[in-house]
Amino acid sequence: MPREPAEPGTGAPSARDQLSYAQIAPRTRAVTRSLPLAAGAPYDALRQVGTITPGDVVYEGTITGILRIAPR
Repeated sequence: MPREPAEPGTGAPSARDQLSYAQIAPRTRAVTRSLPLAAGAPYDALRQVGTITPGDVVYEGTITGILRIAPR
C-alpha cells in the first residue's frame, strides 16, 4: 500500500499520511490502478504480504486489524 506523506518532501512517516491500494502489472511493474483507502496510523499496513482470495479480494493486516480490499 503506497503512502502519501502528509508533509510533502519530508519522506518521514506520520500519523496523518494517506494510504492507498495499488494494483501493479507483474510484467511491467507499472501501477495500473490506485485507490485511496484511508489516512492515519490505524490503517498503516504491517508491510507483510496480504492474502489474495478468489474473486480478487485482498486481506491486508494493519496495526489495528485487517482490511478487506475488493473490486467493485
